[in-house]
Amino acid sequence: MTDTAIDDETPGLARRRRPIALIGALVVAALLALGLWLAYRPAPDQIQGMVDAREVRITSKVTGRIAAFHVEEGQAVKAGQLLYTLDSPEVVAKSEQAGGVLAAAQAVESKADEGARPEDIRAAEAQWRRAHSRRRSGAALHPRTHPAALPARGHRRAEGRRSPHQRCRFR
Repeated sequence: MTDTAIDDETPGLARRRRPIALIGALVVAALLALGLWLAYRPAPDQIQGMVDAREVRITSKVTGRIAAFHVEEGQAVKAGQLLYTLDSPEVVAKSEQAGGVLAAAQAVESKADEGARPEDIRAAEAQWRRAHSRRRSGAALHPRTHPAALPARGHRRAEGRRSPHQRCRFR
């Protein structure tokens, strides 16, 4: 019975092994074809030679000491990437000075927006009155030096009178 049982199972087993063997053979054939194609395809052009590395020197528009490096030597960088940070006391001082000028300008602007204070108006009016009274008193004390008493430009002096500059000329 054992011999007949083995013989009965062999034809069914052989039928199952055929598709597996066929699939295995196809896989081996595909791998062989891929290997041959990779071996005989045209290779990209290879060029031999030497390449010099690019070295770029960097300068800044302001003077200062380097506070921190943000890249390592030999590292590839892109345009606009931060390379180092500068510490410049002059730039900080100018920035603070510009901030002070800005604050002063804002104070003047706010004063102009608010308008003149009554004290400022009274002080300006008093200054005007002082200047006006000085002008009147100066005209009364010195009539010859007052602007109204002086000859207008372009007018000639009387024929008989000489100007101080004409008296000093050498003939």
